[in-house]
Amino acid sequence: MCTKQRNLSHRLIFKNEDAFQRRKQHACERQEGAMETAEGPPPLKRPDFPPLRREALGGGKGEVRKISVPPNRYTPLKENWMKIFTSIVEHLQLQIRFNLKTRNVEIKTCKQTKDVGALTKAVDFVKAFLLGFQVEDALALIRLDDLFLESFEVTDVKLLKGDHLSRAIGRIAGKGGKKNSLLKM
Repeated sequence: MCTKQRNLSHRLIFKNEDAFQRRKQHACERQEGAMETAEGPPPLKRPDFPPLRREALGGGKGEVRKISVPPNRYTPLKENWMKIFTSIVEHLQLQIRFNLKTRNVEIKTCKQTKDVGALTKAVDFVKAFLLGFQVEDALALIRLDDLFLESFEVTDVKLLKGDHLSRAIGRIAGKGGKKNSLLKM
């Protein structure tokens, strides 16, 4: 819309020329005021606190987390167990075992555990592997503090059955799994 048409439409709204000029001046003052507040102090950085020590919590016994393993991930878990085991024990100083009776991976804190968040990181690492990530990709959850895992079931979003469910998953995964590998990054 050109300026003449814009002014004409404003003049139709404001029959009184003085009211039009006041409105225009008020709008300009508001824009200048917004610019002044934008130049205020820079935003504050996120505080950087040192990790809590286990002794600070005063817990006597170690915490235990159990992660159930789906049947389709038993074989990959067996094949990659040493990589998972060494990552958790060396990096996070936690105890880990696979309980054959209950088919659960159990992760436990011990006296050597220094970081309180280590247990949560280890659980996210194992869950990422059980969801289908490679061990090398899931290791990023242990190494980086600002990274987390989030997943959802397609049926939680929309009730689909049979071919419709397969089609929806296929659309998320993309042609040849391009979107799937992009989502895993």
